[in-house]
Order: sequence, then C-alpha cells, then structure tokens
Amino acid sequence: MSEASPSTFSKIKSLVSNNKKQFIGGLILLIIIIGLIIYFVLSKKQNQIILVVSSNCAKCPEEIERFNTTWKDPNNPDAKTAKASIVDKDTKKGRKITKKYKIDAFPSIIAINKKGEYLIMDLSGSSDDNLLAKVADAVQVAHARGVLHRDLKPSNILIDGAGRPHVSDFGLAKRLEAADSVTFSGAILGTPCYMSPEQAAGSRGDVGPASDVWSLGAILYQMLTGRPPFEASSPMDTLLAVLETDPPLPRTLEAGVDRDLEMIALKSLQKPQELRYHSAGALAGDLRAFLAGEPIAARQGGLADIAARLFRETHHAVVLENWGLLWMWHSVVVLALCVTTDVLAWQGVATRWPFSVLWAGGLALWAPIFWALRRRTGPVTAVERQIAHIWGGAMIASVLLFGVEGLLGLPVLTLSPVLALLAGLVFFAKAGILSGAFYIQAAVLFATALVMCLVRTDLQHDITHIIFGLVSGACFFLPGLKYFRQRNRAGLSN
Repeated sequence: MSEASPSTFSKIKSLVSNNKKQFIGGLILLIIIIGLIIYFVLSKKQNQIILVVSSNCAKCPEEIERFNTTWKDPNNPDAKTAKASIVDKDTKKGRKITKKYKIDAFPSIIAINKKGEYLIMDLSGSSDDNLLAKVADAVQVAHARGVLHRDLKPSNILIDGAGRPHVSDFGLAKRLEAADSVTFSGAILGTPCYMSPEQAAGSRGDVGPASDVWSLGAILYQMLTGRPPFEASSPMDTLLAVLETDPPLPRTLEAGVDRDLEMIALKSLQKPQELRYHSAGALAGDLRAFLAGEPIAARQGGLADIAARLFRETHHAVVLENWGLLWMWHSVVVLALCVTTDVLAWQGVATRWPFSVLWAGGLALWAPIFWALRRRTGPVTAVERQIAHIWGGAMIASVLLFGVEGLLGLPVLTLSPVLALLAGLVFFAKAGILSGAFYIQAAVLFATALVMCLVRTDLQHDITHIIFGLVSGACFFLPGLKYFRQRNRAGLSN
C-alpha cells in the first residue's frame, strides 16, 4: 500500500500535465457553475419581501396574522398585496413566518432611465393606464380588511412579469380599528415626499384611509410630472413643505398633462382630508372614468361641498393650539382698553393725547408680552409670523386713527367704528389662512362697525367702544377657549 500511493499521485500528475488545457477549462467551468448557483440563490432572496418589526409585534399572533395575510378581491384578481416574513428585530428570534411571496418584478411602478431619473409616464390611452387604478383597488381591499399602509410610494409598487402591479412593504401598516398600533403616538413615519400632512404632523394628525389616498395622489403626480409633489433639500424641509405649501400645478411642470388627470391628482393632494377622495376605491373609479372619457368626480361639487370648503379648517389651523390661551388674554386686554376709553369720555376728556397714550401705550406694552409668551410654547412657524404681521399692522392702524382724526380736524373718537372694520379685516385674513369659521367673526365685526355708527351719541353718553370691546373680545375668547381645550386634550392623550 505504501508503494501504491506514489504511483497513484504520479498518474494523476501525469494526467494533469498531459491535459493541462482541459483541466483548466473544467476548473473554470466549475467555478462559473458555482457562481451561477450563488447568484440564483441570492437573487431569489432579494425578491422576497421581509418585514422587520419590534419584539411586541413579532410576539403578537394577531399582528403576525395581519402582516402575513394576502388580501385579495374576488372581483379583481390583480388587486392583491404580498405576503411577508416577520422577524423580531430586537432578539433576532421570536416568532418567524417562513411563508414568502415571490414577486419577479421591476423595482417601481414609475420607470427610471439610465441616468437614474424618473420618467414621465404617458397616460393618454395606453393599455397600462389603469395600473394606478389597480393599485388603488389593492389599497381599497386592504382598507376594507382594516389595514392602513402608511408608506405608499413608487418603490413599494412592484410590477410582475405579466405587467400586474403589487402593493408591497407593509412595514408601517396598522389596523384601522386598533386604538394603538405598531408605532408609538407622536412618531412621524413614512417617506416625506409621499407623506400626508396628518402623518407629517405626528401626534396631532388623524391618520386614516385618506392618508393612503394622499400617497396615491403623490404617486400619480410623479407619474405625470416626473417628480414628487414636494421636494426640498432635507427631509425636515420636505415635511414643512407638506404641511405649509401647496404643490405646483402639474401643467406648470409638464405642459402636456391632461387637465382632468391634473384635477384627480390635486384632489387627492388636498390637505384637509374631507376634500380628498373619500376612499382609494373612489380614486380608482375616477381614474377609470377618465380612461373611459366620462366625467370625473373631481370636477363635480355641489353647494354642500362649496360650503364645506368655505368654512373648513385649513392644515394650518393646528397652530391655533399655541394661541388659545393668549387669545383669551388678548380679549381681556382689548375689553379693558375699550371700557377705559368710554370711561375717560364720560369724564369729559375731549383732548386727543390721553386716548393716544392709552391705546399706543397699552398695545405697545401688550404686544411684546404676547409674543414672548407665545415663543415659550415652542418654535414659531412661518404662518404664525404672517398672522402676527397682519395683527401688528391692524394694531398700528388703530393707533394712527387718532392722528388721522387730528389731521382731518375731526373730534376725538369720531373714527372709532373703523376699529371694528380693522378687526374684521384681521379675521377675514385668518379665515383664508387658518379656518373658514373666522368668516363669521369677520362678518360680525363688520356689522358691529355699522352698529357703532348708529348708536353713537355725545362723548358723555358714548358706549360704542364698550360694544366693540365685548364683540371683539368674544371673537377672540371663544375660539381661544376652543383651541386651548384642544391643546389640553392632545397633551393628555400623549
């Protein structure tokens, strides 16, 4: 045996020497085969959708069942979402669902060119126009089963080899009927470019099916224009844009965008939830109506819709929670100034300077106190600065009325009804920026100016300033009380 081994090795060595090229070729072929096997295994894993969740969620059978369920509409076989693995991210153990749904898909519903740029999709009549309608159907099925996606974006909509869309990545999903969810209250979750205002607002927002409708609208917007509706230099700036600005009209970015598709996208991107489509299914219906050449719901609106838009709160109304208590104090200050003015008039004061000192000094003292107290409640937003400028301008104009009276040679306090007009203008501006309900205060104050003219008598019996003080004070106090209570309720819920 000891002599057999050298002989065997010699034969192998001789065989390799005589067939060196064949041996090297076989070795290279073996390496290629092994590489192909590794590539196949890795590529297969990359097509699996894996959701990583927290320990509490991974150990909860209900949550696992929710994530691992395939929602399928029997009337629409294309409308389905993907099953997923659930892995405990904290312990790397826990319960793990091994069922996986393989999607051989392109990375996104929106095409990307070689430069990595999103391409504008032609929605004028091709057979793929109803892709987003099918996606909306899938989202509607998920909503009907009590699941909210919360992170819809192009990269989460996969197209299989047959051209069918699939909604994937329910990693931020939550049950609609649940009091809590896989996320914590106050967390801002999602992708900023496609995130709804209520999601961007964190705990102050009421996230629901309309939030997914917004995200679908953002995807449609990008399909039309080649860019998301909101873009900024940082995620935080993008969030602020989502909260405070409106997206550019699609036709200003891409002249060929159909007007009806533009209206569908913009209706989906309305900041107040009640002005969007009431469901993802309604959005899908409007997209199909466009494809069929039928009238779209985005163009229709009755008297009730007009009234709802007129008197609704805007997305900026949340800032009023920071002003509630201050408005209540402001109503007291205004009433005190008005009562003091009439008391001075009853005492026979007819010169101009005491009233000028009273109003200029009182407002000059109160304004910085007011602003300092506001800054203590948190950062001041851009819209609050705009409101503060409007309010400050009205206060300056109120004080300058005494100078105008003097230059015109009018008796003191002759132009007092203008105070109500200025206050009405302030609330009229607030109605357009914050809440349409302020149109009521504006109308009441405009009417108060007329009443002040009608009831005006000699200074010794004048009560016009008290009337203005009571009305103006109520206009500030009542909404201030409402938003003060709203802020307290939000604090308790957190």
